[in-house]
Order: sequence, then structure tokens, then C-alpha cells
Amino acid sequence: MIENINTRIAIVLAALVLCLVWVFPNFMDVEKNWWPTKDKIVYGLDIQGGLHLVMGVDTDSVIKEGTRRLSGSLQDYLKEEKIEVQGVEVINALSGEMKITLASAVDLVSAREKVQEQYARTLQVIDDSGKEIVVRYYEAELRNRRSKIVGQAIETIRN
Repeated sequence: MIENINTRIAIVLAALVLCLVWVFPNFMDVEKNWWPTKDKIVYGLDIQGGLHLVMGVDTDSVIKEGTRRLSGSLQDYLKEEKIEVQGVEVINALSGEMKITLASAVDLVSAREKVQEQYARTLQVIDDSGKEIVVRYYEAELRNRRSKIVGQAIETIRN
């Protein structure tokens, strides 16, 4: 460590002069005169006041993905309940509308009951005829899902 006070003062003054030489072009026009540095300090957007950030949540794509996942789990659930399912097709992913195609018309009543029992608060049966059942999300469920998606996005941004 430097013990001499005069040396310490000289180092501090040299650093101060160096800082002033470096910052001087920000206050005076040195383009016409000789100066060691002519570069001005460029302020970032946050200091200039030019920062504007807009964030959005793509709720539609999240609803579509949730509908796709629900169609898979719905098909698996019906197979676990010993109901022959040919497939579950997503008709309208935004409204959660799906068509369940059964192997036989005999399973129609039991499949409808199982869907209404398992997904009572989520899905409503729109139509059932022949070997097909058409279901979709309740409007309240869609609103609830959208508000949860936005809430999760806000929480993620806060964190």
C-alpha cells in the first residue's frame, strides 16, 4: 500500500484529471480543437427516457395446446373405462370443441355418462348421435382459463 500522502494525492488528482478529459466532450464542443478524445458518452435508453416495453400473452395458443392435451387425456380416460374409442378429434381448438368417435353405438350412453362425470365442470356435451359425441368447454371455463393464463404470465414477469 502507498504510505506517502503526497503520492496518494497525486494519484487521485491524476485520476480526476483523466476523468475530466474523458467527460469534457459531453459539455463542450471539441470537434474543431485538438482533444485526446472526441467521443461523447452515449446514454442508454433507460437514461434517455426512451424505453417503452409492451408485453402480451398469447392466450389462444395456450388454449389450443390445452385442448390438444385434453383430447389425448380424454381418449386415454375412456379407454381405461373399457369404452372402445376410435379417436378424439379437435374440431375447434379455441372453443375446446372435440368430436369423440366411438367404435360402436352401444357405448354411446356410457361414454356420455363418463365424460359428464369426469369432466363435469370443464366440458359440456353439445351433440351425441350415432357413434359420435361432440363436447366443448363451458364459457365460464374458457374465461377462467384465460384469466389464469394472464395471471401466470404476470407472476412470471414479476418474479
